Amino acid sequence: MNFTPRLFALLTFLILSCGAVLQAQADKLQAVVEQLRAIDTRSKGNPSGAVPPSAQKLLPQLKAGLREIIGRTINEHYSSSPEILHDNVLSDLKKAGMEALSRVQRDGYYTADGDDFGYLSDVTVRQPERHPDLVAVVTNLTIPCGSDASLNLYRRTGTTWQLILVAESNGYADISGAQGSFQFAISPPDGEGNWFVVAADVNPWCSSNWQQLRYKVLRPGEDPHHSQVLLDEHTTVYLGVDQPYRLTVSPGGFEIRKRGRAGPR
Repeated sequence: MNFTPRLFALLTFLILSCGAVLQAQADKLQAVVEQLRAIDTRSKGNPSGAVPPSAQKLLPQLKAGLREIIGRTINEHYSSSPEILHDNVLSDLKKAGMEALSRVQRDGYYTADGDDFGYLSDVTVRQPERHPDLVAVVTNLTIPCGSDASLNLYRRTGTTWQLILVAESNGYADISGAQGSFQFAISPPDGEGNWFVVAADVNPWCSSNWQQLRYKVLRPGEDPHHSQVLLDEHTTVYLGVDQPYRLTVSPGGFEIRKRGRAGPR
C-alpha cells in the first residue's frame, strides 16, 4: 500500500490519539488505586468490618477502570485462547499500574499487616464449556479480611467481544457486602439455545468460620449491569475446610454441595 502524506498524517494522528486515551485511562486508574491504598485500615482497628465512605465510592471506580482495560485487551486479541488472553490482560493491567499479587503474596496476604484496599489479588479468564462464543473474566480485589470478586461476561459478535453481563457488588457499608470465595458456572444451552449463569459467594468477615453462602441465577438483561435475576437465595456455610462448597450446573438446574459440619443451632 502506498501512503500519501495526508494518509500518513491521519494514521499518525490516530495512533497518537489512541496512545493518549490509553495513558489517560491508566492515569485515572492509578489515581483511584493510590487513594484506596492510602486508606488506613489498621490504626484504629476494624472490628465492625465497616467500609469507609471513601472506599465505598472508590471501589466501583476501580472495578470500572479494570473493566475498561480488560475489554480493550481482549478485543485487541479477540482470536486468542483464554490462556493468552489471561497473560495479555495481566500485562496490560501491570502497565496501567495494577499488577496482580503473586502466589506467594496472596498466600501471605491476609495477616494483621496486610488487609488493605486497592490491590488486585488475581484475574481468571475462562471460556465456559460448550460456549465457544463466550469468555468470562473474574477479577478479585483485596479488602480487609477477604476479597471482592467481579464477574465480567463477554460474548463474541463477529470480531468483537461485547460485555453482556456483570455480576459484582458495590456500595456496601461493611465488608460482608463483598463477593468473597466467589464461584460461577454457566449452564449448557438447552434445545432452544437458552442458558443461565449461577454466581455464588460467601460474605467476607474477620471472625467465625460460619458465614453466609449467597447464590443467584442470572441471565443477560437490557444492559450488562442489569441482569435478569431468576433466583436470589442464601444459606449458611462452614469455612473451616479446604473447599467449603462446590457449584455445578446442568441444562435444567444447578447444585451447590457444601462441605464441613452441620450448621449452628
